[in-house]
Amino acid sequence: MYYGDIYKKGPELPAGKSSLPLPANFNDIFANGLDAIFINELKEDGLPGKFVYINNIFCQRSGYTREELLSMSQLELMDQDTQMAASDLARELMLNGGILFESSYIAKDGCKLISETGIHRFKSGNKDMAVSIVRDISGRRQNEERMLHAVKMETVCRLAGGIAHEFNNILMGISGYSQLALRRLKDNTSLARDLELISELADRAAELTRQLLTFAGRQPIDPSDADINEVVSEAAGMLGHITISQNAELILTLTAETEKIRIDRNQIKQVLLNIVINACDAMLAGGRITLKTSETIIAPETRVSVTGLKPGRYVQLSVTDTGCGMDEEIRQHIFEPFFTTRACGEGTGLGLATAHSIIEQHKGGIGVTSKPGKGTTLDIYLPRSV
Repeated sequence: MYYGDIYKKGPELPAGKSSLPLPANFNDIFANGLDAIFINELKEDGLPGKFVYINNIFCQRSGYTREELLSMSQLELMDQDTQMAASDLARELMLNGGILFESSYIAKDGCKLISETGIHRFKSGNKDMAVSIVRDISGRRQNEERMLHAVKMETVCRLAGGIAHEFNNILMGISGYSQLALRRLKDNTSLARDLELISELADRAAELTRQLLTFAGRQPIDPSDADINEVVSEAAGMLGHITISQNAELILTLTAETEKIRIDRNQIKQVLLNIVINACDAMLAGGRITLKTSETIIAPETRVSVTGLKPGRYVQLSVTDTGCGMDEEIRQHIFEPFFTTRACGEGTGLGLATAHSIIEQHKGGIGVTSKPGKGTTLDIYLPRSV
């Protein structure tokens, strides 16, 4: 993102000394600054040449040593979009003497560092030079994206909940009148069979509205003290019928001892059902699904697949499959309502969205790790109290 006229060349000021004497450690201030600072020569067209100065923080964030960086140019570290805009930025730099723009640098490990970069051109002898100050705004962008996602999801929840509530009332009428009409007809009439189909379809539609209401948080949880191992074992009987039909093996790996936690047993079973069905869809040729329970303590510095979990003691429930896995683009959307990779008409896209909503109502978190061809693991964290 280029900020254009934010950075315009100001009036020429007479050269002079600072009104304050520069401290003896002036160079150290730059070397140890919190923002990345580097200097490079400019080519005739304004494009950056090799680095000639790099401060410490830029080495740390980029993952390169100072020696490695001094053999490189700024362009080599920029992402493809910024490289494509480099010529336009260079012309603006030569014209105005300074530019301010948003770009992404690629660290040595491949991570993208979203940054706000300010470049000022100056003369050193007869050479054109540029000093760049680069501020890492990756965290800010992530927070903004999370806030936008939260606002979007809140809007979708309200819409889905309102529609589901009204639609459920209509379905109750359809189902009720179908049952009344069935009582007045003989079982051997074709009309009775038609009414039975209407009633069955109404029940299926009602199940969909229940999922919508659960997703929207309008189905209150009914927590009670429960042992997570017992809940998983009870669910395994129901899940086993699903996995057997899909030629998948269901494996339980339960921790030796767990303290009881307050959960809604039925809703946690619903979460497992939704996840396992999704896992089976990713293993068309069969495979293994492992349900694992454990206890974990999350400290402020603990890295987990779920963002925003408060520090504390959790029961962790992990579901791992040996399926086809997913790329990063799909992974970022799997908990969104109505998102599905299935063919049109083969799924509602509410299974994992509903699971996510249920776990959030339990004040827990659910995250996913996956790579194409490497299977998928969903980690559920349930706190000690609700």
